[in-house]
Amino acid sequence: MKALGIVFLFFTTALSFGQTSSPAIAFPISGIEIDGDLNDWPADIRQYQIIEIFDDVNRAADDFAPSFSVAYQDGGTSLFIALEVVDSDHLVVPQGKDGKRDTVTLYVDLSHNTKGGSNILFTVGDGGFRDLFKRSPDFDAIHSEFDWDDVTVAVSRKGSTTIYEWKIDIGRDFKLMHPIGIDFFITDQDTDQEEGALAVWTPQFGKSLGSMRLGEVLPAKKSADLAWVEGHVIVADTLVGTIERIKLSNTQRPDLWFQTSVDSTGYYKTELPEGTYRVTPTFALNLDLYSSGYDQPVRPVQPLKEVLVRVGKETKAPDLVLGTIRRPTFTSLAYGALRDDEPNFKEIDRFIKQYQDFYGIPGITVSLIKSGEVVYNLNRGVKNTISGEKVTDKTLYEGASTTKTLFAFIVLRLAERGIIDLDRPLLEYLPFPLIEKDERSKLITARIVLNHQTGLSNWPYPSKFGGPGGWMNGPDITLNFEPGTQFGYSGAAFNYLGRVVAHLTGKTVSQLFEEEVAKPFGMEHTYFTFDRSQLPYLASGHYQNLPAYKDRTDVDSPASSVMTQAQDFSKFVLGLMREEHMNQDSYKSIYSPFTALSSEQRMYDRSWPQGVANGFFVQETPNGDKIIGHGGNNGDFNCKYAYILGENTGYVVFTNNNLGENFVRDLEMYLFRGIVE
Repeated sequence: MKALGIVFLFFTTALSFGQTSSPAIAFPISGIEIDGDLNDWPADIRQYQIIEIFDDVNRAADDFAPSFSVAYQDGGTSLFIALEVVDSDHLVVPQGKDGKRDTVTLYVDLSHNTKGGSNILFTVGDGGFRDLFKRSPDFDAIHSEFDWDDVTVAVSRKGSTTIYEWKIDIGRDFKLMHPIGIDFFITDQDTDQEEGALAVWTPQFGKSLGSMRLGEVLPAKKSADLAWVEGHVIVADTLVGTIERIKLSNTQRPDLWFQTSVDSTGYYKTELPEGTYRVTPTFALNLDLYSSGYDQPVRPVQPLKEVLVRVGKETKAPDLVLGTIRRPTFTSLAYGALRDDEPNFKEIDRFIKQYQDFYGIPGITVSLIKSGEVVYNLNRGVKNTISGEKVTDKTLYEGASTTKTLFAFIVLRLAERGIIDLDRPLLEYLPFPLIEKDERSKLITARIVLNHQTGLSNWPYPSKFGGPGGWMNGPDITLNFEPGTQFGYSGAAFNYLGRVVAHLTGKTVSQLFEEEVAKPFGMEHTYFTFDRSQLPYLASGHYQNLPAYKDRTDVDSPASSVMTQAQDFSKFVLGLMREEHMNQDSYKSIYSPFTALSSEQRMYDRSWPQGVANGFFVQETPNGDKIIGHGGNNGDFNCKYAYILGENTGYVVFTNNNLGENFVRDLEMYLFRGIVE
């Protein structure tokens, strides 16, 4: 996951784009010694260029040029990889030391499941640098025992070229003519440039989240029947844009499937074993990994007809012509579907189901509130698209940033009892060394944190501050602006306030949640932090309908760590509607925004006034209504709750994919306004 931050912070323009050959064919060799010297590799070994390079366009083209070769041990079960990186300025930092270094992360996926799966990451650099990332056995039993004992790597420097030579002992999982998922994430740091360059073999980021974002290596005999095939992808609807990858699946062998890149003209060419293959888009939605947000056009792609190609008998595949699925249409209502005197729940049910299918959301849980009572519950879909396990009323979702309002409620209750002063500088309660060098940090109070005016970034980079428990790690941080002067959404600030509250009470935030929120509201199935007992009930997050594999920690994060579901979370929303468990002044403080948002900062209806009120978002409608609520977006989980103040009408929605935000926006428009834009 560290690599993902580098991707979005570093790349500006792709230096080149063209055909990326996947799979890479591995033939048998012998006599290889892993020493960083490639003289014992055959002179005629195939070399695969890595052309997905992202960098400032001003960098010299010959400064960063990676390529690789693959082979396997003749008569054995080991895979060999030789990666060569042409780089005029190679930076080395010894293991255990901080600093800018050139590194290579190798991704390996042994299962190569046609529905996706997890993978293991080995990162190396000069100076003995090593790092290993793999999933918990709870999420990835296949790779859990795979370790550095199974991998030998040597790094050497010859002239302007750095060589990374690998031997991977695959063991019983090695099979001829069975693809192995691999990929690279190569970083190039230069002394005279603040930002570095990076390269990946196949054009999908977020590779650590799932194996469908990798390329493939095919171990083959030299006499194996392989043939080249080429074709075109034709997009019938211009809104879809360019399809980056397609999938070719052997109709006789489910395990024999490959992905190959499509260039900007729709052309692809790849080498495959002989056989008949079904050609489909790799992803059902042509969106970037983290694409979400209600204001971008989203249309699922679909082949207009099935395309089959007989590799070995045909060199040209039939054109893969793609269309789009149009969004469902519903008649506009004079009033919101949920605000009608007698809501048509059959029509609401149809709306939810059709839009869930349109956005490809695997699992969803919805609760609707009318007249201060829950009048509708729905659990639909699957927890994980690979396992197919159904969503039930016990399924848990990541609550993401809805955690912030639960935590804000805790802080307001503590303030009522005088345990914390909302307007006292937090540094007087508990030091925060990373920000103390910025004198303006002395202005940060609990109220300023709750209203997102601290000047801290959401998750400051490049420190390790960006997650639960990490608030004390990393280099010094300079605030983006003077606290109290403007809006700047910050999960990091909430985590700092959480440590202050824990310090003042002598209790963990999880304990405080149980005492101040869960028990008063009767929330029996909402958990402030993850623990293993939740595993049987947890949904998997998804990107583009593919599971995202990530480990969870048991550290409480006031910004993001809650696990919950709509039916249980609705108890909190009902309590807010009834103004329970806080005094009247505290409730008034969440109705009147302390921080006003500019039109660019507003969500959904940017023409309507919006603001933040002590941890809650407030939206004012043209007819005088106030909508109170909060959303959450962890990327692979999206959720929101909202209610109309004084009307006792609202909803709670949790979803397990990256387009849940789009779904929530459409649902809110339909429930509260009777329209879908």
